[in-house]
Amino acid sequence: MIRLILVGLILILYFIAGIVVIPVIWIAKLFKAQNAADKIAHFYVRAACRLAWIPTGLKVDAKGVENIPQDRAALYVVNHRSAMFDPVTIYPFLKRPAGFIAKKELEKIPYFAYWLKLSNSLFIDRKNIREGYKTIQTAIEKLTRGVSMLIFPEGTRNKDKESKTSMLPFHDASFKPAQKANVPVVPVTLYNTADSFENHKPKITKNHVMVVFGKPVLLRDLDKEESRHPGAYFQNIIQDTLFACEEEFEKRYGKSID
Repeated sequence: MIRLILVGLILILYFIAGIVVIPVIWIAKLFKAQNAADKIAHFYVRAACRLAWIPTGLKVDAKGVENIPQDRAALYVVNHRSAMFDPVTIYPFLKRPAGFIAKKELEKIPYFAYWLKLSNSLFIDRKNIREGYKTIQTAIEKLTRGVSMLIFPEGTRNKDKESKTSMLPFHDASFKPAQKANVPVVPVTLYNTADSFENHKPKITKNHVMVVFGKPVLLRDLDKEESRHPGAYFQNIIQDTLFACEEEFEKRYGKSID
């Protein structure tokens, strides 16, 4: 409960600080300095995510950070276990502006949704094909101008509490932005994030998680069958990494570190 209170205080501070930062971003946009606006918003959100590690007791073991492209945009495809801690775990490692392709429902959350938009995130309505197509087109435009995007190709959070290595099927359509913008796809594996909150609601518990950034892959470099079904190709990469994470995790911490 103490951690939940601390997180609440962090959110209040985040709100207050944002009131100061938002006008700076507006001014940058007013003077057509979109790149500057992107960098300011990215720095602020990245700092907020990193700060959240402290009161939540989150310990992150990261591997493959050298695989993160530093000179161009990329599409990061990530397995999804925690609505709260998946983004908080990944975002601090991204030094270039990056936004999430998130589900439409998050757009209803006041202030939080506004900051998602400021930091180049998009909201996709998976039930509306026409609107979903428009969102994908916008994602392509952002990737083309150098803004990275993160997407959870399972389409929704995997709520399986029995296995930490299970995944829902990856949707091939999630990879269209990378294909059209000709940017690399970076597979990102998250392990044990649900044990921070979702598996213990309403408590936030001290927890170790693992994040592994795989090697960037251009879809045009895949063979014909792989390029037709990129979802399966990248899901296999993340699946193998999840198994490796589980083995390493149990050696280091045991089956549980609660």
